[in-house]
Amino acid sequence: MKIYEKIPFFDENKGGEPYITPYLSEGENNCCVIVCPGGGYEVLAEHEEYHEFFNRLGLSVFVLNYRLKPYSYPCQFLDVQRAVRFVRFNAERLRINPEKILIAGSSAGGHLSACAWCFGDEGKENGDEIDKVSSKVNGAVLCYPVISLVEHTHQGSSDNFSGGDDEIREKFSVQKHIKSGLSPIFVWHTITDNAVDVENSLMLAESCHKNDVPAELHIFPYGWHGMGTAEELPHIHQWTSLLKNWLKEYKFI
Repeated sequence: MKIYEKIPFFDENKGGEPYITPYLSEGENNCCVIVCPGGGYEVLAEHEEYHEFFNRLGLSVFVLNYRLKPYSYPCQFLDVQRAVRFVRFNAERLRINPEKILIAGSSAGGHLSACAWCFGDEGKENGDEIDKVSSKVNGAVLCYPVISLVEHTHQGSSDNFSGGDDEIREKFSVQKHIKSGLSPIFVWHTITDNAVDVENSLMLAESCHKNDVPAELHIFPYGWHGMGTAEELPHIHQWTSLLKNWLKEYKFI
């Protein structure tokens, strides 16, 4: 599904038209999840779409194909904000509850999701009817996310998102901009992550704690980067059960 009529900052030479792929659940007024797969802002990792998992829980899913390198800020940020607005604007047609829109992402997709969660209604470009709708999400799910674009960062994600601009790196190091009133967040990571330092999730959780933002953090003792649902490692795979309990706690399911 197209999310724009006119794509801001689009370059035909770069290609990469953003869109969402829907995986709708049965029933009316469902909670939904907009999923941002990881890939260092360079590719999109299909195994991090999670639509089968969320559909089994009764949630509708919209997988966001956002712009990638050689695009940089503000394109990815505008795409995720627009996706939230598009889904909320079309809530009745899509049979979802506009007050129960979650964002979920892994790795660099976790960073993009965290930006959508943290920065609320920023990022308007089109000035159309969809842009009048709020892009605030009602909760976030982050899997081994990139959070900082400066310290303990994944350099490729930082470079690709910021385009090398240090002011952008600072502004979108999410842990520095947490404020009270943000919606609940669920985060998991592994200590031995070989690409995105676990410090990213720890910094985020500490900032949430200091600002009274409801955050649930699970740190597992081992596991490599990009594990997705981690079905091959039952001890790590339990994050999906922990997430199910979190979704119930906040009445998303």
